[in-house]
Amino acid sequence: MSQMNDNFIDRDLIKHLAGLARLGLTEQEQEKFSKQLSSIVDYVAKVQQIKGQSSYQPAGLINGLTDNLRKDQPRSCLTQDEVLANAPEKQVGHFKVKVVLE
Repeated sequence: MSQMNDNFIDRDLIKHLAGLARLGLTEQEQEKFSKQLSSIVDYVAKVQQIKGQSSYQPAGLINGLTDNLRKDQPRSCLTQDEVLANAPEKQVGHFKVKVVLE
């Protein structure tokens, strides 16, 4: 685990965040999340230091390749009947599916 420094997230902040998220955390969970979130913040700070260096280049660009994407061009699409042709169930021109929410 990383050293705890200025980025240490104390239990008071964890309690506050848990309250905002309406989470009921035990004392052990608060301590655990305090250490874990502090570690995450430390890691992000290290990544930001690397990004700030002028010699840093994203790995995808060092080989000189560029994106070769095609231009968007309108083309014909399927009709409603063609789309629904293989539907297991359909109703009034739409897919019929099982109820997800009641």
